[in-house]
Amino acid sequence: SADLQIVGSDRWYWTPERLMGFERDGMEQDMWAVGCIFAELLLGAPIFFGFDSSNQVFSMFKTLGFPSRQQLSYLADDYDQLQVPKINTRCTLADKLPGLKQ
Repeated sequence: SADLQIVGSDRWYWTPERLMGFERDGMEQDMWAVGCIFAELLLGAPIFFGFDSSNQVFSMFKTLGFPSRQQLSYLADDYDQLQVPKINTRCTLADKLPGLKQ
């Protein structure tokens, strides 16, 4: 729908941290966005599609794995309060980008 494109289109290039509410800007976020755009060019669709921020973060974690406690502690002091659903199935970047040579 038009609403999804307006609200969600640039969100597809945000880092997991930004989607989770931690607003840090820098080269890391820019490089993440470039990678997402490159993958989208190869796929013809966003690599981490989500209907909303939570759904999109889940898509990222499903592919990349859940961050470690050390990575989460970098984001916030109350990282242990995060409620994250258990991910039963996992796909890899190779699954998402078939035909891409390593």
